[in-house]
Amino acid sequence: MRTSRERLQDVYAIDAFGDGGTIEYNSLTELKVSGSVPFVHLPDIGNDFVRIYSISELGGKVEQLLHGTFIIATPTSTIKDTSQQGSADMYSLLHILADIKIVTPLCILAGTDVVAYAKDMAQSAGLKCIADASSYLLAAAMNYDAGTSYLSIINDLCAVAGFASADIDAAGTVLLHRHIDLASMAPSLVLKDDDRCVFATDVRYEFDIFDVPNVVVAVVSNEEESFSATVANNDPLSPFSTLRRGRKIVEVETFTEIASLADLELKALDVLTEKTSTVESIEIRHSYMPLQTNQCIRLDYSDADLSFTGIVSKISMALAPGMTCSTRLQRYERNFTPTFEGAALI
Repeated sequence: MRTSRERLQDVYAIDAFGDGGTIEYNSLTELKVSGSVPFVHLPDIGNDFVRIYSISELGGKVEQLLHGTFIIATPTSTIKDTSQQGSADMYSLLHILADIKIVTPLCILAGTDVVAYAKDMAQSAGLKCIADASSYLLAAAMNYDAGTSYLSIINDLCAVAGFASADIDAAGTVLLHRHIDLASMAPSLVLKDDDRCVFATDVRYEFDIFDVPNVVVAVVSNEEESFSATVANNDPLSPFSTLRRGRKIVEVETFTEIASLADLELKALDVLTEKTSTVESIEIRHSYMPLQTNQCIRLDYSDADLSFTGIVSKISMALAPGMTCSTRLQRYERNFTPTFEGAALI
């Protein structure tokens, strides 16, 4: 459907798109969703958006689902006689926030309600935005150079307030949600290889620990002060630790808004646990299900003696009848005892 940019309402159906192409949802990317779809004689829709729907029927029941709202681009096409065809690229509406850059340096003053500020930035770009409640006020001023994107600033402010990075729903609404401890989530769905099995028997398994850090140095540097904190995984029971690996793999993270050395140590621990909790994953092919990224699922594959509980990080959906999907589940575990190696002023 052609969707009005100003009202975010559907205008008319576009019959130029054919079967094929994909939509990919990826919680680990900044823009969260992208895709492509083939076309023949795509009409000029100006600066409006495109919405992708599916219509399914079973036993006389018809269901229409919205799968995404996109900016459309057609960088290349093939022209032959009176025919023009190609593949249209589909971009997340978060691209609008990534494209807008501040033209002069920006100072966000101490005491600012950061989530409200981030929401206002998104809405000033013409997007709808829904944000969880937050009373977090900025402890110290945050400064940004000219050329910094709205999306970068919004994500920075969200991180300071304990929120996840900006997300987008299928209708094109920007979502600002509190950070969820993914390691503590319980499965909302169990997939089994029984008589109602919906997944293919070839399951891809990945476990890559080669460059997983076991030491994190967190640094705060702003106009008022500079200090650092170090946390390490020296746990002899952890496969990622300095003892088991026989070497230190160090990652340095820089922050501008941390109130104290104790808070900085906790931030360093958050980074270390995140880096060591997402190295194991599986990828399954399955018939369409209304899954969402950051949903917890358990796969019980008894024939392969595999039981895997993980968080949906990526979904690739075919834009063709059946809507076959490929979904990646990542296991989030925190299985080591941290060692705080000190914090100091720089």
